[in-house]
Formats: sequence, structure tokens, C-alpha cells
Amino acid sequence: MQITIRCKFAEFFLETTAIALWRQEFLKALPEIYERVCEDSKNLIREHFAPESVAFSPEYMRWAVERMPDFARTFPRLVNEFTLVRAITLFEVFLTETLRAILLHRPDLPVEGCKKNGCALDDKLNALTRFDDKLIFFQDPLGISFKDSEFTLECLQEAHQIRHVLVHRNGIVDVRFTQNAPWTNYQEGDRISLSNNFMYKALHSINMAGTYLHKKLAEKYNLIPFSNH
Repeated sequence: MQITIRCKFAEFFLETTAIALWRQEFLKALPEIYERVCEDSKNLIREHFAPESVAFSPEYMRWAVERMPDFARTFPRLVNEFTLVRAITLFEVFLTETLRAILLHRPDLPVEGCKKNGCALDDKLNALTRFDDKLIFFQDPLGISFKDSEFTLECLQEAHQIRHVLVHRNGIVDVRFTQNAPWTNYQEGDRISLSNNFMYKALHSINMAGTYLHKKLAEKYNLIPFSNH
């Protein structure tokens, strides 16, 4: 269990740090590559969708080329969305694989929805599919409190709900989001907008949550903690 948890945390920490740095450097370099991307995209359209094509009229071609700068201006939004989706996915995989290692080591731990004895590991993990259920399991029965942590559960839950909307709704808020994250100002039909301030808080919370859980598990099970310094 010790090796598994340490390795999974190392993978999570290194990759979430890498994508945060990648986002920062890409946004910094964006003004320099903006014009080149626009021109390359226009040439690509002209090359692969020639005016004589049956599918695309000359009018459409002109419209597509003229609109390319508008599409290019969405790059910062796309970078933020990709980064958040990837970071939350990494965190959720880390939670699942950590729970797998713990349940292998402690098959006696109760999982809601499973029989106390004779419940297969995969059945237990299936009962902990929801993001919130995973976080609750760390609190009870594992007894890990988040009160003295450097992140808030609300921030993690909001980031996770936003990921769902980005992946399954192309960024358009639905009723499910407003019900699951009522503390936000979003209304049904709104487009998700990820500010730099929110991105900083979300990425910091995700990174700190993984680090905090790893530290608490190391203390609880006498593991050798993975140092991130």
C-alpha cells in the first residue's frame, strides 16, 4: 500500500504542477503566436476546403477565413478549460487509486451500499463513484478532517461541477450545476467563464488537496511521506 499511494501521489503532484506551469507559459506566449496561428489556420482552410469543393461555397470560405481571428481569441478560454478538466481528472484518478490501495489493505472498512463482508473490491469502488462520495469516505470512516487544510471543499466541488459542464455541456450551465453548486452566481443557460483568479484558486486547491490527503494518510498508516520539496 505504501508504494502504491506514494507513487500515485507523485504522479498526481508532478502532472498537476506541470499543467499549471504549461498554462502559465502558454498564456504568456500567446500574443507572439496569435498572428501566426491565424495565418496558418487560414492557409489550412484554403488548402483543404478549396472553393470548388461541393461542400463549401466561396461565400462560406470567405466567411470562415474572416472569422478565424475571432476563433483565435478564444484560445485563452480553451487553455483554461483544458487545464481545469485535466487537473480535476488527475485528482479524481488519484482519489480512486488511493482508495483502491486502502481498501485492499483494509477490507474491513465499511462502504455504504456494500455488504459488510463478502463485497468485492470493484463493487466497493463502484459504490464510491461520485466525487463527493470519495471525499466523504476520507472523512468517515477514515477519519481525515479537512478543517485545518489549505483548501475548501466548496472550491473542489465547484471545480468538479464545472468540469462536468465543460465535458458534457460544452460549457453551458444546466439545472444540475445550479443544484449541485448553489453558492455560485451561475444561472441555467450561462456559459462558464474561468477567470485567472478562479483558475489560481482551483489549481491551488486541487494540488493542496492531494498533498494534504497524502500527508494525513502517511500519518495514519505510518507511511514514508513523499516530499514535494
